[in-house]
Amino acid sequence: MVIKNLVSDSADYWERTADFETIKDSSILTEIVKQTLDAILARQNNNTGLFYTWLQDKSSYLYGQGLVLKILSNEGTWVNSKPDDKYAMAAEKLALFLAEH
Repeated sequence: MVIKNLVSDSADYWERTADFETIKDSSILTEIVKQTLDAILARQNNNTGLFYTWLQDKSSYLYGQGLVLKILSNEGTWVNSKPDDKYAMAAEKLALFLAEH
């Protein structure tokens, strides 16, 4: 085995905020949610329905799939238990893949 580039890091030294940021204009929350959901959708593998947990190596871990499924299920629109928008459709695709595999 040959290791050409080995990089290590520790989150212990990452800069962290001491306080929560307060949003003074709540009208931007809708746009923040939409941008977040679209960023999540961009990680979905079209063949499987799984989402990349880590962009760097395109890994997918079960805990990440569960979080994404919960987010998309809650934020998606459902009509008579059927997906009615792209977020709900992505949630359904992921759920079906997980149930079948």
